[in-house]
Amino acid sequence: MKHLLVAALAGLLALPLFLVGAFIVIASGSSSALWLFPVVILVVFAAGLKWLPAGPPPIGPAIRIRNGMGALLLGCLAGAFAAFFLNLLAARLPAQKEIAAALAAHRADFEALREMATTDGIEATIDFGSSFSRPTEPGIFKRPREAGLSDERASRYRELMTTVDCPRIDVWPDGSVHFLVKAWGTAWSGFRVAITWSAAEPSPLLPTIDGFPGTRPKGGANHAYSRLDGSWYAYVIW
Repeated sequence: MKHLLVAALAGLLALPLFLVGAFIVIASGSSSALWLFPVVILVVFAAGLKWLPAGPPPIGPAIRIRNGMGALLLGCLAGAFAAFFLNLLAARLPAQKEIAAALAAHRADFEALREMATTDGIEATIDFGSSFSRPTEPGIFKRPREAGLSDERASRYRELMTTVDCPRIDVWPDGSVHFLVKAWGTAWSGFRVAITWSAAEPSPLLPTIDGFPGTRPKGGANHAYSRLDGSWYAYVIW
């Protein structure tokens, strides 16, 4: 009976730890955390099954259940810690010099994607070219052929977006094109960073996005731009 009570307690503690870890992973927006979180749980769970003391033989089912739930508790605890650590890493706003380096390294690819998105009349391109929307259909995402694109054209989007490490492209009504390069948090809390092309100088324009939002003027907007090169800018919204 003692072993079953310990197992029940371990299970009751493991569930909230798993839910907390899962919430942190989802809220962080970190793609690495999405696969690392369950991997950590499974690895620690397997290690716990192997190393938790089983006691003298014969090993009864109550002890096996106790050890299984104990290993699960250890796995969820380790997963929650891993999720918290990964969330801290994801919460770091990238330095402007990193964004500028990404643009410089793939300038031709960004130019090609900008021309494609504007030529094709795409409002949003999401998940490496797998979903598209048009200005006449806001909020409706379709597969390539449903959006009027050939498989070859969609493959080209996917190829270039993978190369520049951009999961989403948005063409705004003013003609500016935003390439998402970093996101953290949920829709109501967090930040988004993009490399943006704009024919007209956008505002508010800051010398750098480093330190944002602490560098914005009192009562200023929750977003800012900073010039990278020519018509290319770093964009952050927080």
